[in-house]
Amino acid sequence: MASCLSTVWTCIIIVCKMLYQLKIVDPSEYSSNCTQPLLNGTNLSPEEMGNSTLYRGPVDPANWFGIRKGFPNLGYIQNHLLVLLLLVLEAVVYRRQEYYRKQHQLVAPITETIFEDVSREQLDHGLVTCAKYFLNYFYYKFGLEICFLMTVNVIGQRMNFMVILHGCWLVVILTRRRRAAIARLWPKYCLFLVVFLLYQYLLCVGMPPALCMDYPWRWSQSLPMNSALIKWLYLPDFFVAPKSTNLINDFVLLLCAAQQWRVFVAERTEEWLRAAGDNADRPDLEREPHNPTPNFIHC
Repeated sequence: MASCLSTVWTCIIIVCKMLYQLKIVDPSEYSSNCTQPLLNGTNLSPEEMGNSTLYRGPVDPANWFGIRKGFPNLGYIQNHLLVLLLLVLEAVVYRRQEYYRKQHQLVAPITETIFEDVSREQLDHGLVTCAKYFLNYFYYKFGLEICFLMTVNVIGQRMNFMVILHGCWLVVILTRRRRAAIARLWPKYCLFLVVFLLYQYLLCVGMPPALCMDYPWRWSQSLPMNSALIKWLYLPDFFVAPKSTNLINDFVLLLCAAQQWRVFVAERTEEWLRAAGDNADRPDLEREPHNPTPNFIHC
């Protein structure tokens, strides 16, 4: 369902962008020309005012919606065409798998793995089976650690006010220590990542510049807000706009966290325990003293 919606939305964006390239569309007819404020009515310097989106030239209202006049047209829609190509490839692969299984009367694996004949019991039988096992269940075993590394990566890449919240969540999760306690907290963490990503996206979009209205932190020279502080606070601004590429790291973190949520749910089912093994913090030696895998500790 998500792939279908993404495909439809991508097609709509491509069509809208191509229609905007028609010669009958002339942005100069409806663009806004914002008047520069007096020097005592803003904390922007004359140089900054000349580079602000509001005052450096006519403002096309369509730019706020992500549509602009772009030449050549192929380069303008290249990224959306790549997304559409990936979505089509995904649909072809899934349809081919479904057709093959129906033709040979096969059942899709419950664990959605690549190598169905490899489980936890075959892990120590050789390098080939070990490689197959980790291709199947690497994220099942180490997904939580990958999420921690991605959180640290977001903090290191961003280095602004927003990463304080990521750091607080990382401390809260690490203080839980036990995997079961982290699993109970994980849905709340995923909800935070979704809301936080949407909030940052709205900050990057900001107000439509065609309104010719600057942000309150630019209204007066008496406000102790300069461009460097606005950039560090990740506030919307027409001179130093928030760096939208930072959201890529947040999206990857959200993707990893969502997959880890699936792992927490899957590791409580009998099928996954039998195929991939147990993810418990430590074996319960009193209830099950025999450890089938030699680990040089409980032999």
